[in-house]
Amino acid sequence: MSTTQPIKIEVESRYRVHTGVRHKLTLLVTALALASALYTILDVPLYLRFLPHFLPPQTGSLTIGLFMFLAFLHFPATKGASRERVPWYDWLLAILSLPLPLWVSVNYMRLITEGLDMFPPPYLVALGVLMGIVTLEAVRRSMGLPITILVIFLFIYPLVGSHMPGIFFTRSWGFERVIGHLFYGEEGLLGLPLSVLMRIIIGFFVLTALFRVFGGTKFINDFALAITGGVRGGPGKVAIIASALFGSVSGSALANTAATGSITIPLMIRTGYRRHYAAAIEAVASPGGQIMPPVMGTVAFIMAEFLEIPYAHIVVIAFIPALLYFGSIFLQADFQAAKMGLKGIPKGERPLVWGSLKQGVPLILALGTLIYFLIILRWSPGKSALIASVACFLGAFIYRETRPNFRKLGEFIETVGKMLTELIPMMSALGIMVGAIMLTGVGGTFTRMLTGMGGENIPLLMLAAAGACFILGMGVPVIAVYMLTALFVAPAFVPLGVPLIAVHFALLYWSILSFITPPVALTAILAASIAGANPMRTGLRAMALGATAYFLPVLILLQPALLLYGDAGTIVFSIVCTILTIAFLAM
Repeated sequence: MSTTQPIKIEVESRYRVHTGVRHKLTLLVTALALASALYTILDVPLYLRFLPHFLPPQTGSLTIGLFMFLAFLHFPATKGASRERVPWYDWLLAILSLPLPLWVSVNYMRLITEGLDMFPPPYLVALGVLMGIVTLEAVRRSMGLPITILVIFLFIYPLVGSHMPGIFFTRSWGFERVIGHLFYGEEGLLGLPLSVLMRIIIGFFVLTALFRVFGGTKFINDFALAITGGVRGGPGKVAIIASALFGSVSGSALANTAATGSITIPLMIRTGYRRHYAAAIEAVASPGGQIMPPVMGTVAFIMAEFLEIPYAHIVVIAFIPALLYFGSIFLQADFQAAKMGLKGIPKGERPLVWGSLKQGVPLILALGTLIYFLIILRWSPGKSALIASVACFLGAFIYRETRPNFRKLGEFIETVGKMLTELIPMMSALGIMVGAIMLTGVGGTFTRMLTGMGGENIPLLMLAAAGACFILGMGVPVIAVYMLTALFVAPAFVPLGVPLIAVHFALLYWSILSFITPPVALTAILAASIAGANPMRTGLRAMALGATAYFLPVLILLQPALLLYGDAGTIVFSIVCTILTIAFLAM
């Protein structure tokens, strides 16, 4: 039985290639950073009482420093720079990433008891400035220039607030006070983003890395091929199902596009889909993993924290909108296949359902363990993800081809290291941005500005919120966009009587728009490169296929019954009307 082999996609071409001693060093630093994070997540001193107890900001600061160190080894300064060697200035920047995190890790109790964040001495101001410079450079390399400029603006804003015009006028603060608040206070670098990173995200990144190393991508693709590959336009439907399943766990739209698209896009083209259409299907389906339960790319857990409701409740109410989103793409792929007379993949070239399920036993075991600990036992998300990771690791011993060995262990450490090295500079920058906004009080100003713009006009307010999500989402992870808008945009809807949970879901859906909307459209560009199609044409087609992402948040805000909010009759009526609307739109 043969299936199309995946194309090798250079999604990691922006990473340096490490060999020899340097490769061993990156693995060692990654292992130390993970050990620092896991020490707190698993609360190791609780079980091994002879070990010292470290507070989350202590281990979190050390984790940030070590991954920031890796950022300068992994990411060259420019696109044209060598991927084979690390210049002296990158080694210097890597080393300069460590002093502040090490100081905080060792002296955190002194920091909080002596109030050094309020009145930092000169040497702590110098360390803060140094950390700010390396953070900005790490963000520029990993996320690009636009988000770096935004961080610089918000960093300067507290210093010049009294000179700003109109609604942006606020109190100005001294340089030392700003540095202390942003880099040593509980609302800056050591604040909410770091807490979310340590308690939720790292545990799921460990699970995702194991999922990839032990064949999760192949299992999902084979399973999707087995159940839908034979129907008309089957490869298009395979792309949608595989992206929904893989994206829910991975939480990365680009990784999802590369992992599933390298298999499904060639299959779609082979069975008759036009190149740009095949690329557009994958481009729209891949970001949707962020809205697909049960994991939702870890956003579900962050949303549960913000709203102070059980995670299980988020998962239940997220299913209907997610099915509507993917159902819209599924219908369009089916109608296009019918219109063009496209066939499915011959039976002999498709995996068997039982065979694909059998090879996925370790991964099914991991997901089952995750759901059991999260929903039944109600353990913390990070700890549940790590227990599920152990289940995945043990389950991998079942089959010879997935059995763990030193090569797979090294691949796992390298995979999770790259994932976190890309995210942690962004989360550090997010901490700085949130800290600056809290210090100036501009968050409340921004909320009042949105409310003033919209007044009682909910559609106008929705347009402003969608625009904020789109602009912030240009090259920024969905998690970061959602956290910022949840903090500063969501409160604007409260006076209008819109349920806060509906607002959060709408913001999450709008946060993925930039991935499919030109000129940014990152997943469309990557999918187009796989298909050999025109990126702009792919992006425009992706907008049409993803029309649900544009208007479904509006329906959620106007009809919260889509989130099972209200009486049974209203819920059924809203769902049926929305299904009919989506079906006609797909036609």
